[in-house]
Amino acid sequence: MNDVTEETLIIEKLASSVNPVRVTASTSVSAWAIRNWCHVMGITDPLFTQPQIAIERGYGAAVAPPAMLQLWTVLELQQHEHGVNRSLRRVFTEAGYSAIVATNYDLKSFRLAHVGDLITTHVSLDSISSRKDTPLGTGYFATEFHEWFDQDGNNLGELKIRCFYFRPLQGAPTADRVTRSPDTDMPGELAINVDTTLIVAGALVGNDFERVHHDRDLAREQGLPDIIMNIATSAALAFRYSAVCEPHGLLTRLSLRLGVPCCPGDVLHLSGQRTEHPVTTERAYTLVGKNNLGEHLKGSMVIQVTP
Repeated sequence: MNDVTEETLIIEKLASSVNPVRVTASTSVSAWAIRNWCHVMGITDPLFTQPQIAIERGYGAAVAPPAMLQLWTVLELQQHEHGVNRSLRRVFTEAGYSAIVATNYDLKSFRLAHVGDLITTHVSLDSISSRKDTPLGTGYFATEFHEWFDQDGNNLGELKIRCFYFRPLQGAPTADRVTRSPDTDMPGELAINVDTTLIVAGALVGNDFERVHHDRDLAREQGLPDIIMNIATSAALAFRYSAVCEPHGLLTRLSLRLGVPCCPGDVLHLSGQRTEHPVTTERAYTLVGKNNLGEHLKGSMVIQVTP
């Protein structure tokens, strides 16, 4: 089968089987989930770790970090028979592209979720690329668009997330990992020691059960050197770094593109630089995260500040 014919068949199958879905979480936003997530990701902002602080600041209840939005409905989406991600996985697996990694993450936060909120998600397929050859293998990029609303219809945020569905290269070489000792944070930099616990716990606390984040043998079958950090954990660590840039600010926009994987033994160095931004109540930063293999993530963030 030539590439054009294959692409046509895949697009036709996706058009007939991937439809927008709407799901509501089976449980409400909980302080327990927020506490566990913050503990795993190293988030210490009292706005999220001390409910009384959120109440004193006028939120009326404990609130969740914006980088947690995807967590509240991910299980319901995975279980939905006609869910976008499930349908994508089915079509691509049938075509021989059974491996998957997330590559891009573009989050906008409009309102913080409160403890007790019942979250509803709308998900649709945004785009499908043509067939691409990459160092991981050959496959297709698919972008999903997510929106979240509370029980009163308030728009909490939206996310575009891009994943690569691919056929791993046979005998793909795995890079040697170099374990590094803990680094001291440089001015304006955050150095995070990445170990197996962070990668596995980060995935599980976010309800991400993809085996590539905890099954070393499977990861190596896909040409990876080890289990890899999921994109939601990378985003959470970027959120953590936003407090280094603006200790009293609140992240409202995060856009990431992943590069080399982050594996156990890495030290992830996050750094940023302030850029011009037209809104006086917001500050914009570029963002780079590097490990010993190179650039793990690159992107930008917007942080709301008190004028």
